[in-house]
Parts: sequence; C-alpha cells; structure tokens
Amino acid sequence: MKRILSVCIVFVMILSSLSVTVFAADEGTADEEFSDIRGHWAEATIMKYKDNGIIYGYPDGTFRPDQPVTRAELARIVTAAFQLYSIDGVRYKDVSSDAWYYTYVDRSHSYIPVYPLPVGYDSNRPYEEASAQGGDCFLPEEPALRMHVAETLVRIKRDKDYKTSLDMPDIQGMKDELKTVFKDDAYSSILAMHGTVPANVDHVFRYTWLAYKYNIMVGKADGYFDPYGYVTRAELLTAIDNTLEGIPD
Repeated sequence: MKRILSVCIVFVMILSSLSVTVFAADEGTADEEFSDIRGHWAEATIMKYKDNGIIYGYPDGTFRPDQPVTRAELARIVTAAFQLYSIDGVRYKDVSSDAWYYTYVDRSHSYIPVYPLPVGYDSNRPYEEASAQGGDCFLPEEPALRMHVAETLVRIKRDKDYKTSLDMPDIQGMKDELKTVFKDDAYSSILAMHGTVPANVDHVFRYTWLAYKYNIMVGKADGYFDPYGYVTRAELLTAIDNTLEGIPD
C-alpha cells in the first residue's frame, strides 16, 4: 500500500511540474497588458488565451499579432492549448535537449508535419532542403506554413474529439469542391506522377478540405486559402479557438 501511495505521489509531482513547464512564460509575463492589440480584429481571442495562461507577450509589452508564428512557437502554443503531455522522444537533429522549445516539440511533434509541399515556392524551400538531407529536421525557427498548421489542428481535433466523423470524397471530389471555395491555383489541378498522387499532394487537398469542413481554417478575406503562406500569431489563436469548439473537456 505504501508503495502504491509513493507512486501516486510521484505521479502527481510529475504532472505538477509539467503544468508549470507547459504554461511557463518564455516570452514575458502573464501580468503585462499588450500594447499593440487594441482594435485588432482578433483582440478578444488574444485576450481570452492570455487570461487562460496559454499565450504571453514579449518583454516590451507587445503581442505582435501579425507576426508569423515559428514552428517552435507553434509547438509551444498547441502543447499548452490542447494539454499535450504524451512524450515519445525527439529525434530531430536540429532540436537540442537544452533548447527552450525542446519540451514542447517533444509533446507535439507527432501532430506537426515537416514534409515539403508540392511546389517549390520560397516558403517551401527549407522543407525541400531538409527532406533532401534526410528529413530528420524539425526546422524550429522557420515560420509555420498555413498548410502544416491546418494539418496539425485537424489531426489534433480528430484525435481528441470522438464525435468527429466525416464522409470524405475522393481526391477528385475534394478538388472540385475546393475550387468552388478558394481561388488558389493549388486547388485547380491535381499533380500526379506516373498515374499516382504523391502523398504531399494528397495531404494538401485532404487537410484543406477537412480544415474547411471543421471550420478550423476557412481561408482569408480575399478568398484564398494560401497553403504556402505563413500563419500569424493572431491567426493561429483563432484557428485553435475554432478547433477547440466541440472537443470534450
């Protein structure tokens, strides 16, 4: 009985330490007011997650809502927002154990893709280069691509929301529907090689369609989904807020 009690005490202590780590302010303090969000379109959402202890500002008192989110920041924020505690070991050569984001990458990387998208735009080149060198990099300092964020949040939602179920069309059906919703050239044709659709092409269509259907990311005001673009800090919080809707506590 004493041994069981000791194990329980240790487990509680571990959970307590994780909570401190996950919600620790690595960008400032929780008490500061953001000086640059007044009147911003995402002001209410930003304050909601500040009050919940999910996000923090910078030491100069700003939040920088329109600044692109790095992949390290993405890992930290989704770890906190979705309470990701599972550890399966970081195996990326560019994520050292003493980096501030190591713990967050360790808990979230199974959800965050790092593969290159089909077309070699400038924003996609770091992923192409990493893939050509063996694909064992996380690229923590790179801005997160909208397509990767969409896939991350869809995968988290489907993992945590047991009510989530959709009858998915085939890739041609997704293409036909996405063409009516978004203006992007990325959805106007399906890139196929030797009669087969590459995995990254399939993911672009599949996770755009799912992100749209789940109301996680429904595109930009100009009518584009912009899969190769970067996600701002405000956009990420909005997408996370949308993802959390309906997920059981």
